Amino acid sequence: MTGLRMGPLDSVLTSLTRMLKEGAIDRKSVIPLVTSNPADHLKLTKKGRLRPGYDGDVLVFDGEYRLRSVAAKGRLLMEDGEVIVKGTFE
Repeated sequence: MTGLRMGPLDSVLTSLTRMLKEGAIDRKSVIPLVTSNPADHLKLTKKGRLRPGYDGDVLVFDGEYRLRSVAAKGRLLMEDGEVIVKGTFE
């Protein structure tokens, strides 16, 4: 192997955003791609769905698919595009 590297974390989001804007995929199809499918694959039993007893991680995007707010385990980490919590596991 020569020079394999991991892509940027936002590359999937960038690709999906482009596909949504171009009409190549609809919103309803995108949701499981970034929620329940990876959670199931990784066996994360309290992730990937908004249900009682689950962690309740939520990302909110605006009409241009820009990330505006983030909540994880009920804690607001980003609001109106401003990061509130910085650093890992703060």
